[in-house]
Amino acid sequence: MLAACRPESAQECLRSALQQSELAGGRVVVGDLSGHLMFADGGDGSIARSEQRLTMASLTKPMVAAEVQKRVNAGVLALDAPLTTLLPERAFIAPTGAITLRQLLQHQGGFDRARLDPVLIEGREGCAAGVEYIAARPPQQPPGTAIIYSNVGYCLLGDILLREPQGLAAPLLQALRSPRGAAGGWRASLQETYSALRATMPVADLPSNVSLPDGSYYGYGWRHWPRKNDQPAWTHFGRMPGLLTLAATDGRELLLVAHFSGDPSDPELASERAIRQLWRCAEWRGVEHPR
Repeated sequence: MLAACRPESAQECLRSALQQSELAGGRVVVGDLSGHLMFADGGDGSIARSEQRLTMASLTKPMVAAEVQKRVNAGVLALDAPLTTLLPERAFIAPTGAITLRQLLQHQGGFDRARLDPVLIEGREGCAAGVEYIAARPPQQPPGTAIIYSNVGYCLLGDILLREPQGLAAPLLQALRSPRGAAGGWRASLQETYSALRATMPVADLPSNVSLPDGSYYGYGWRHWPRKNDQPAWTHFGRMPGLLTLAATDGRELLLVAHFSGDPSDPELASERAIRQLWRCAEWRGVEHPR
C-alpha cells in the first residue's frame, strides 16, 4: 500500500520530469499493488488517460519473456534447449541452431546489429524477414559470451510461443502476429500497457554470468540494474523513429510506464535520464484513484 502524499506535489514532480530535452508529448502512468494509479502529461492528465492506441515498441519484450517464463515454470520449455529443438521446422545452420532459449531471453545469442539489424532490412522489414536472414548465417559473436541487444532474438521467441498459441492473451497474440512481432508489435493505450506489464510482476530474476560494463544484464525481458538509490531495479525502453517508450519497476510494487515523441541523438542516454527523473517522483508514493 502506498504511503499518503499530496497528489498535486507528485503530479507537479511528474509533469516536470516529463520535460525532457529532445523529447516531447510525454505522458506517464504510475501505480502500485493497491491498484491506485496516477496519470501525468503536459496538461491535466487526460492525454495520459486517453484510450488512444500507441506504438509501444520494445516494451513488448518483457511481456513476451513473461509468457516464456510461464512455460519454463510449467516444464513446457527448457532454458537450455537449442533452437533446433525449439523450432524444428526451421533449417538453421549449426552455430545458429545451437543458440539456447536462455541466450535469446538474455540477449546473448550473438546477433550483432551494429552494421545491420535483421528485422530492419530495407524493403523487407519485420520479424519474418529477420528470422529468415539469420537462420542461414552464423551469429557474429559466440553465443553466451556477450550481451548484444537483439530484436531478432525476440522474434525467435515469438515464433516459439506461436507454435502453441493456446493461452496467449488476445492483445499479445495480435502483437506476435504483427510484422514487428515479439520485437515490438504491442499497440495499446498507456493504461493497457501498464496493466500488461503489471501482469509480469513480481519480476523473476534470471541470473547471468555475463553483464554489461555498468553491471546490468537482462533477465526475463527486463534489464536488471545493480542496486542504486536513484534508479529502479528493473527497466526497459523502446525506440522507433519518432518515439521513445519507457518502463521501470522495483520488481514488486511500484511500476511506471511512459511514452514520448521525438528522436533523441542518444536514445539509451535519453531513456536512462528520463527514467531516473520519473522514478524519483514515483518514489514520492503520491497516488490518486483513476478518474
